[in-house]
Amino acid sequence: MRIGPRLVGAGIGIALLAAPVTGQASAGDGAAPALTLGGYVRTLTGVHDLGYDVPANPFVGRTERRSGLHGQVVRLKWQLEGGQGATAGARWRVDLHNRLQLRVSSGEADGRVVGFGVSRVPPRLVDLESVILEEPGLRVWHDIDRLSLSVYTDMADITVGRQAITWGVSGIFPVADVWAQFSPFELDTEEKPGVDAVRVLA
Repeated sequence: MRIGPRLVGAGIGIALLAAPVTGQASAGDGAAPALTLGGYVRTLTGVHDLGYDVPANPFVGRTERRSGLHGQVVRLKWQLEGGQGATAGARWRVDLHNRLQLRVSSGEADGRVVGFGVSRVPPRLVDLESVILEEPGLRVWHDIDRLSLSVYTDMADITVGRQAITWGVSGIFPVADVWAQFSPFELDTEEKPGVDAVRVLA
């Protein structure tokens, strides 16, 4: 059993996301920073039964006749914006998404199973993942999937940090996405993976 050394806000995320809630708190005339909190919980459970015994093969590893998988994703989305007021268009915004994931399988999965690990992880400069519990058939981990600061000026909109950059729009398979390929077989399909980058829209 291995317990990760870092756990950033996972306990708070679980408590606040017992039921998905979206709220907003702002003060006075809108000049004060406004905090928006949202999130969701997604669960996947599956059982696979071949219905027959697989004959022994000395060249191929033993195949389990029955297998099961359970996965869960809890995502908490923080958004703090301010400047000239949210109604007049925020002049700056901070986005933070922390995510807690759990996977239970009947065998020792390598991590790339339906629901988890299907999409290629985009390049990231800083590893913000913490493994809470890992042993055969069980893995619980937390990661920061968004952490960015956006500044809006008259000349350009600048975003620095971990963010989602969309190269195009596709109905099913965005396989040509340059920044982060996003498989529809992932359990967490609400948000595409974040990539560490600097983006300027002018």
